[in-house]
Amino acid sequence: MDTYSMDLRVRIVQSYLAQEGSQADLAERFKVSERWLQNLLRRLRETGSIEPLPHGGGRQRVIGLDQDGVLLEALAETADASLDQLCERCGVNGSRMCIVRALERLTITRKKSRSGARNNKTPRCKSNARPGNEGSRTSSQGGSSSSTKPTPKPH
Repeated sequence: MDTYSMDLRVRIVQSYLAQEGSQADLAERFKVSERWLQNLLRRLRETGSIEPLPHGGGRQRVIGLDQDGVLLEALAETADASLDQLCERCGVNGSRMCIVRALERLTITRKKSRSGARNNKTPRCKSNARPGNEGSRTSSQGGSSSSTKPTPKPH
């Protein structure tokens, strides 16, 4: 969720200081939650500022920007290296997904190429099958199967 604008924060605080209503009334009037308003007023009392807090951070990358060059060198040496091999070559102490995310950040795709020539003689669908093989998948019995009821004889 985006942070609320400074203009809105200033208007809310001015309304609160002018005692234009309770916290609940002001929260409803400015379409913010009561908890957010309470936190804003607490921050005003404790720090004197109503500016939004900076981003809290998050987990650090296992493969930082300084290791991108090492990853690119490892890929240049052996383009078809597996993710585990790239982890070893880069000295990464993480999972395969660390490598995948770093490659995505560098906009490098990892599509495997075929190891051999493609055999164009294998049928891809029934219409491409060789003539004479139509009956190989169906039963050789004609007429009925064991799951159908025999037709009743007329009297």
